[in-house]
Amino acid sequence: MKLKPTVLFLGATIFLLLLGFFAGSKSLDINFHDTYFVISYQHLAILTAFLTGLTTLVYFGVEKLKRPIKSKTGFWHFGLFISALFMLFVAINTSTTSYYQAENSFTGNVYGPTAMLLVAFILFLASAIVSLYGMTKALLGKRE
Repeated sequence: MKLKPTVLFLGATIFLLLLGFFAGSKSLDINFHDTYFVISYQHLAILTAFLTGLTTLVYFGVEKLKRPIKSKTGFWHFGLFISALFMLFVAINTSTTSYYQAENSFTGNVYGPTAMLLVAFILFLASAIVSLYGMTKALLGKRE
């Protein structure tokens, strides 16, 4: 079987779901301005798995429409996505526990991975739009 981005994202979805279920009762505490967010690792992993699953469905659907997203773009998307998740995981688990130290160091460690996730998402959207545009162009060409 040829390795495709769909298979990679499906594997990532399953891994994130398992990670969420076995994370235990750990939580992520984020102080943002005057608001204090407390998010369970389990909920964070399940949300990420849900979004990764939706991405898998889009890749699968576009493949079934005979206009797949180029594999090279899909692999870049997957690589950026996994790298950013790993960097976020490291940033979350290595942040200090003191409020005054964590206020500046934690948010500084999260900006890079968040920007990588944003670039990966924009790459995915652009490649999906190009693929769907090519499909509609091909359909309109057949009609004439």
